[in-house]
Amino acid sequence: MAVTVSLRRVVDELEALVDGSTSYLNRETGEFYALREEEAALVEDGADPEDLPEWQRDEVAMVREVLQSEDWLPLPTSFDIHEWAIMDEFSRSIDDADLRGELLNAIRGAGAFRCFKDAIHRHGIHESWYGYRAAALGQIAVEWLEEHGVSYIRDEGAAPACQQAPNKRIRWLAGCWDLVECTFTAADGTVRAPWGATPIGVLLVTPSGELSAHGGRRARAPFAGGHPTSGEKQQAYDDYFSYYGRIVRVDDEAGTMVTAVDGATNPDWIGGEQLRYLDIEGDDTIVLRTPLLALAGSDVVGRMAWRRRGGGAVRLASGSAAAGG
Repeated sequence: MAVTVSLRRVVDELEALVDGSTSYLNRETGEFYALREEEAALVEDGADPEDLPEWQRDEVAMVREVLQSEDWLPLPTSFDIHEWAIMDEFSRSIDDADLRGELLNAIRGAGAFRCFKDAIHRHGIHESWYGYRAAALGQIAVEWLEEHGVSYIRDEGAAPACQQAPNKRIRWLAGCWDLVECTFTAADGTVRAPWGATPIGVLLVTPSGELSAHGGRRARAPFAGGHPTSGEKQQAYDDYFSYYGRIVRVDDEAGTMVTAVDGATNPDWIGGEQLRYLDIEGDDTIVLRTPLLALAGSDVVGRMAWRRRGGGAVRLASGSAAAGG
């Protein structure tokens, strides 16, 4: 007998969607399963379970069931949802003409998602946006449920999406990411790129949430002699930074991620937590922004853009990149 599902739970799944992933609903049990393209490829390519690590065999069996059973229904994907159209509609709903024009300009051209996120946070209307987006996703969810004959209840008072999102989001983040941009912006708008225009770095995330981040200047001068001078030591420190630990909290609704730090080049970070504001720009790029911090005598906000390395998530899942965690 088919179950009655929670509308809030379906919306939670849609809110956590990213390009390259699809969430499935089991119409008989009410279970949900988020499936990435890389996971589906393991089954579709006929991967031999004996060639996979033991922990992954059960996962592949689950993926096979989701793809082959008629009980599992694919929810609308990010392609079906048209996030840009929702941003456009929200922008046009703003009464203030100047703000409305700024938002509409922000979503035109390259970097539309990043520019829009920056604008709504700058003007303090991000909560209004999240509410508008949730309502739009709710309408999409209702239409999909009714189209597929799935019974549902409207339970707006249920737990928010962020309580269900962390494991799913960490699983999506799992893989290898290359650093493509690192800047620090002061309150007066001054932008600094301490590692130059083409920094180098890598961010490694495991499916269980271990994180290791490294970044620095692409061209670093070697020490002149066998024993570096104090100036060379300072330059070496300024030109490279790293930390590692475990992701302990992810809030998709607020766009935040918190890492408990086990080790870092800055000893003040060790044993503490680091907050980052997480923006997802498509399936292959994420931006991590810092809260306000002091740097070289100024209060600044750091921005680091990372691009997923081609096939990195698959290599990590199959074990060949696990050492980076």
